[in-house]
Amino acid sequence: MQAIKIYLAEKRKYRQQATHVRLQTLPEAWHRLQDFEEVKLQPGAAIDFRSTDSTCCFILPLVGKITVSTAESKVIDVGEIYYVGPQAQPGHIANNYKTEWVSFLMWRIRDAYPQNNMCAEFDLEREKNQLFQIMGNLNPASVTIRLGMFEGRSSGILRTPDAQHFIVVIAGAFEVQNRLLQQGDALQIPDCAHLEFEALSTNAILLVISQT
Repeated sequence: MQAIKIYLAEKRKYRQQATHVRLQTLPEAWHRLQDFEEVKLQPGAAIDFRSTDSTCCFILPLVGKITVSTAESKVIDVGEIYYVGPQAQPGHIANNYKTEWVSFLMWRIRDAYPQNNMCAEFDLEREKNQLFQIMGNLNPASVTIRLGMFEGRSSGILRTPDAQHFIVVIAGAFEVQNRLLQQGDALQIPDCAHLEFEALSTNAILLVISQT
């Protein structure tokens, strides 16, 4: 049986380059999830990213707008998640602000997915105190992306059929399966059908990537 793993924010792999900073949370692939990182991009800068013919890429802005360019260009903002389907050529992510840094989360998932890029909007304030699906039904791989903002001491239970959960605290603090997680921490839980969590601070935000 696989063990539960905690990835502390303070132990993320830190890579600083001239135009950006990468904070790598996941040190190695886990099931279909190939990697997971936070990227901070300086004003006017751009970086390349790649999804192959067997992987796709998810991009979730945390601070500011970014422009994602593949065969098409799309401006995405906080409150949106962008899916880039399998492709042979690298894509580009640009910060168009002149004075402000931006930051976003980015992860890749293996297996065949829809070929077309997709963008989904969500409203954390409107859906407050519940963990809701922001992207899912990405057949044939059974992967669902959930997100939620919670008031302090709010709790919840996610019931899934023996899913593999990768959980990231985007803001605040949570107790998940009796483990304390602070902002930037992540938790890897295999074969879990009953996921319990409780917010320990106001406006705490939780991201859950589930694979079944």
